[in-house]
Amino acid sequence: MNNVGVILSGGAGLRMGGVRKADLRLGGTPLLARVFGRLAPQCDRVLFSIAREAAVSKAAESLALETIEDEPDGPPGPVAGLFAAIRWCAVNAPEARILTVAVDTPFFPSDFSTRANALLTDDVGGVIAAFGENRYPTNILWRQEALEATLSGASRDRRGPSLFSLAEAAGCVSLDYAPLATANPFANVNALPDLLALSRRS
Repeated sequence: MNNVGVILSGGAGLRMGGVRKADLRLGGTPLLARVFGRLAPQCDRVLFSIAREAAVSKAAESLALETIEDEPDGPPGPVAGLFAAIRWCAVNAPEARILTVAVDTPFFPSDFSTRANALLTDDVGGVIAAFGENRYPTNILWRQEALEATLSGASRDRRGPSLFSLAEAAGCVSLDYAPLATANPFANVNALPDLLALSRRS
């Protein structure tokens, strides 16, 4: 398998009243626990990416998940977790592919790694999750060397590069689940109505 899973903790959850998304419950289960349960069988190791000096979520503590913090010399913005993952993998799993998943994606497909690995070639930097016309750049299976090369050439302005720009620069291809699933498995939780809508699927 040789995949390292990285659960990206996302922002501060301001649209959810400042509550950490990892600890939000869907059907009585924390989002982090749901994502971990779907990701762990697809990976050799699973890491939880958090902002530098952020408090570790209760869900992460209960799962005894290894956490990695954003690096002080890394890029700002949403790609900070990817930079930290590259640093960790360079020491601990240099041959692994990196599978990133957003913590607020509770229905992430259990077969994503198998399908994505079949598309990942030397000419493809990564495989990005898609459902119809919508792509989800927090959910990508990366070739580690492609991600590292793309990050090294990325903008270092105060906002940092976008995940979409990284995916395009790395030559990512889409894995569309619209023909495979009736409901969007990459639907995520940005606000309370999203949580309520997804609760009806749990």
